[in-house]
Amino acid sequence: MNGTLTCRTVFFLLMMGVMLAGAAGFAAAAEEALGEVVYVEGGATLVRGEQRYPEIDFGKRVRNFDLIRTGSDGLVEVSLDPSTGLESVITVAPDTEFVFEMQGNESRRKSSLELFTGTVALNVQRLAGTADLEIRSAHTIMGVRGTSFDVSTAPAGELLVTCSTGRVACRFEDGRLLSAEPGNAVEASGDGTFRTIPVAAGDPAAFRRDWLAEKIRAFQANAGQAVSSYAKRYNRLVGQFNRAYQGLQEHAELLDKWIREEAQGERPGRIERMQEKKKIIGSLLEIRKVNFLFERVYYRVLELKSYYEQGYGREPVPGGVDAEVFFRKLERERGDLERKMNRVRMAMRLYARRNGGRFPLSGGVFLPEEEGEAGDREDSKEFFREEEEFF
Repeated sequence: MNGTLTCRTVFFLLMMGVMLAGAAGFAAAAEEALGEVVYVEGGATLVRGEQRYPEIDFGKRVRNFDLIRTGSDGLVEVSLDPSTGLESVITVAPDTEFVFEMQGNESRRKSSLELFTGTVALNVQRLAGTADLEIRSAHTIMGVRGTSFDVSTAPAGELLVTCSTGRVACRFEDGRLLSAEPGNAVEASGDGTFRTIPVAAGDPAAFRRDWLAEKIRAFQANAGQAVSSYAKRYNRLVGQFNRAYQGLQEHAELLDKWIREEAQGERPGRIERMQEKKKIIGSLLEIRKVNFLFERVYYRVLELKSYYEQGYGREPVPGGVDAEVFFRKLERERGDLERKMNRVRMAMRLYARRNGGRFPLSGGVFLPEEEGEAGDREDSKEFFREEEEFF
């Protein structure tokens, strides 16, 4: 598909090195913090596995697979820990949802942050030679070296990357690159095509505001079609997600054991770890594949719901979904679905703790990192195929 990118997800990447705990094979860094909150205002929530912190305080430590959600008046700044190999501050704008991820070891660190909705700004002052920083969005993979930049999303799934200093390289599936740098932004449309846009020197913030206002107006003029398209996709994926989650829950006793071991600081032996990973890996691979697709649609639908409540998207669409019925259904399912997605993230983190800091990837338990990244690309390609029918 010409113009589509390797990964249609925003996986904003902020990952830190995982220090293996000697012969025990545990990833110590998988239990430690990626950074801490240095500034917060307004409404902001942090979700960690089955725990929810509705008020984020200064000094709050941010860990692997934590989800941060800001309200309409919320703003959070996170300073990354030096052990990540990154000297950087992340600013989370209002109405934003994203998840931290990390994997790797002291010889190669990968840092990630996945943006579902809203805007995140990064000021990267230093990147160690063994650390990789990528941004994965619903449209592209962005590689970063020493730069200050913002990534913003719009209601219909568009993406904008603006850069104040340095350069952000956006890699296409066919290997071509577009770069955001001072004077040029990169835009992804809802169908996954990209282009560079000139930006007035010294004023990327005003450009972002105007761009978002324009995309919101365009969305509002065609909100019914957007709501119907996302609702259909949600309805297809929610059943797949629930079935895959049921498979994961067949190992609920094992997950509860891992939770207790983490709380008590216990470290089982190598043979026991291998047996447990072998038992759960199939279910984790399946839920990971479905969750990769479902979370992006879920959080986009939540954003569309807020516009629907303002009066947009209420017009009937020929052959479309009844929006009022759909959003009532969504509200009934919302609490249960978020609990399940949070538990999936917790399971991934606990697995990584027992697997040298690496997550389950397509292909098997002991997959090398290079092959694992290919697994990520396969998931992304499926996401591209799913999304082609949107508009």
